Amino acid sequence: MSDAPLLLRPEDQAEAEAPPAAEATGGETGDWLWQALRTATTVEDYAAAWLPLVLRRIEAANMGAVVLGPPGRGPFRPVTLAPEGVSLPERLHAVAEKSMAERRGVAHVGKVEAPRLVLRPIGDQAEGDDRAAGTVLACPLIVEGAVHGVAGLLVRPIAPAAVRRLMRDLQWSVQSLEYALYRDQVGREKSSRDALAAAHEMLAGVVEESAFEAAAIAFVTELAEHLECERVALGFRRRNRSTVQALSHSARFGKRMNLMRRIANAMDEAIDQVSLVYYPLPTTAADESQIDAAHRLLAETSGAGQILTVPFSSNERIIGAIVLERAGDRPFKAHEIELLEYLAGVAGPVLDEKRRNDRWLGAKIGASTLTQIRRVFGPRYYGRKLALLAVVAVSGFLAFATGMYRVSADATLEGTVQRSVIAAFDGYVQGEFVRAGDLVEAGTILAQMDTRDLELEQARRLAERQELALEHSRALGIGQRAESAILMQRMAQVDAQLALLEEQIARAAIRAPFDGIVVRGDLSQQVGASLRRGDELFVIAPLDSYRVILGVDEGQIADVEVGQQGRLVLSALPDSALDLRVERMTPVAEAREGRTVFRVEAALDAPTLRLRPGMEGVAKVDVDERLLVWIWTRGLIDWIKIALWRYIP
Repeated sequence: MSDAPLLLRPEDQAEAEAPPAAEATGGETGDWLWQALRTATTVEDYAAAWLPLVLRRIEAANMGAVVLGPPGRGPFRPVTLAPEGVSLPERLHAVAEKSMAERRGVAHVGKVEAPRLVLRPIGDQAEGDDRAAGTVLACPLIVEGAVHGVAGLLVRPIAPAAVRRLMRDLQWSVQSLEYALYRDQVGREKSSRDALAAAHEMLAGVVEESAFEAAAIAFVTELAEHLECERVALGFRRRNRSTVQALSHSARFGKRMNLMRRIANAMDEAIDQVSLVYYPLPTTAADESQIDAAHRLLAETSGAGQILTVPFSSNERIIGAIVLERAGDRPFKAHEIELLEYLAGVAGPVLDEKRRNDRWLGAKIGASTLTQIRRVFGPRYYGRKLALLAVVAVSGFLAFATGMYRVSADATLEGTVQRSVIAAFDGYVQGEFVRAGDLVEAGTILAQMDTRDLELEQARRLAERQELALEHSRALGIGQRAESAILMQRMAQVDAQLALLEEQIARAAIRAPFDGIVVRGDLSQQVGASLRRGDELFVIAPLDSYRVILGVDEGQIADVEVGQQGRLVLSALPDSALDLRVERMTPVAEAREGRTVFRVEAALDAPTLRLRPGMEGVAKVDVDERLLVWIWTRGLIDWIKIALWRYIP
């Protein structure tokens, strides 16, 4: 962190900027520390120069430590100790922890109970005896409300007033370190923003390309140019082996070339370790273990001095990797690795999606099926497993479960015998006594026709007969036998007409032919209206004998046979089902409500007194036991068969 001032005290600011010769002690050492402070590029380097300068300013200090870690969460560890080679007393650990917990400066004289230590010393150090005595000072490093660490000092035993002065000096001094932390944080945020902007530009180029091959080549080429790499390769993993799919600045390349195999092996090496592989490892990371045999062979083949492989994943599964090659004198920096990790996380799944979409339909179906199989039989995805168990259970049920196949049909209840009562002669309605729904007994007068015309005709015929009888007697008296015979015939004709009139008068009272119910007929609105001979006045049906008329659909009529049993539920009596038996099938089709039905007659096994002719309902005729799946899909299967027959040439 260059040009960052060391804040000791406001009045000492000028002295801090003074030439090293002004120091009481220091000489060349002071020059070196100030130069290291100004040219520090990391917070650790800054702290390594800052702490000795603080110890030189605070002459009573025996030792000091700077502890840093991830802001707000830790773990925190010492990054520098001064003087070099000293031990870090547990007292300083505990006081530093308390300072960070309470977010304020803490000074403590004497021993400190430290049941739990979160600060870890550097290396294996033994406690010092002579330096452990004295006062411990600790001041937290707080930047933008988050604790980044703590700076602690162990000073010689001094007076309480001097302790307060030293605490103020330490609090003023840590502001320089906090400023260094702030600048480091700002620099990292700026680097992240720049990396994010560059990543979005590259991702936009990937999204704009519709085809996978063009998008992949554009991506690796732009990545090679942005990071100044000699070569960038993109590969995807399939069947536990990686395949190079795109190479920077190369539209075509032989996938079986030795170089391509070495690149693919490097991808496999990083994917198997589930982490990026950097070859050769920097000296600062020499203690980290990684397998890089494939990268070593790739470096020997390609001559690249720096190789970095970054795997990427999709749907929590690693699907490929990116291999970047550079010259040996240009190692990859931390912000470049951060950019690559971000790019691999966002561009990898996008490229994989394009690759999947570019496959032919059969490959897509096969891959999708294989993915679902993995999810069903692999870990997690419990919903799919439960769905599979449900499908297996339902399939097993449908494969073996049977039920009674029944033919459903609309049904109408009719009397076994229905008698129509008609008008016996032309005339007028004089009165009516019943209507549809009334119960009647045999001989009950249903209606009365007007007989006045018939009675007048009867009186005229009687007068005519008397006149003929007188003429017949006169003819016999004068011996006119021929005339007498003619008059006898005319008298017989009049007698026949009188008999007809008497019969018509008798039939004017319309009576019920048997006990039953009036099914149809209502003359209440036709009193005085004329009737013609043969007009239907009433329909009467018996109450103890019924038949059921079924309208069976043409698609199911072949399943119905005489003698089959069934059940009938009437709309008026939905709580009781009546047993029936098919007695007759009429081979005559009728059009009813847009469909064709056949008339089937059935008899009730046990009629009840609550039944009335004309009731309607639904009847089901039992055919036989069949699979439930066949029963449920029979209509659809028949429709498909007819449709295929209609349209297939």
